[in-house]
Amino acid sequence: MDVIVCVGETLEQRQATQTEAVLDRQLNTGLAGVPSEVLSRLSIAYEPVWAIGSREHHATPRQAHAALLLIRAKLTQLVGLDWSERLTIHYGGSVEPGDAAAFLSQPGIDGVMIGGESLKVDDFLAIVEAATAVVSQNFRLANVASRSTIAAADSEQEHQTRSNCSFSIAAKESAQLQAERKRRHATESGVPCSRSQADLL
Repeated sequence: MDVIVCVGETLEQRQATQTEAVLDRQLNTGLAGVPSEVLSRLSIAYEPVWAIGSREHHATPRQAHAALLLIRAKLTQLVGLDWSERLTIHYGGSVEPGDAAAFLSQPGIDGVMIGGESLKVDDFLAIVEAATAVVSQNFRLANVASRSTIAAADSEQEHQTRSNCSFSIAAKESAQLQAERKRRHATESGVPCSRSQADLL
């Protein structure tokens, strides 16, 4: 069985700027004694109590992103950087077709937990389509970044190869000039000297 650890503050706690303290306490309690070998079957959901099913108070994508940064930082302290980056974090506040893409586009938000909208077929499908579009866009961006990295590496390798060739040519020309100077010196001194002998001087 996989487990979702739900954390989130009330409206009163948010207004009192206690969001970070509340999330910190909830994660400390929720993950206390959890062995590392079961972390792969665990995910986190940020569910701001004040935004769930509320029309008066609706969290913005930026607010959700800020809360998830706090959660990710706390996870790093509790389970280490590697696991904190691998754990999935969902946004569990109210999500609608009109803002699903905005939430899912926020860095660090790995998914959304759909509430009442999941009971409305058209709205649910619209959210699924929005999620699919975001995933496709991220995939395209990842491919572009990968190609850019490969191109930069190839360019650097080509530059290094040219530098090595230039150095080799310069070294060869320098050796030839030195041999020629030695041969001239020997000739001016009245000592016959071939090119091969000059190389040995």
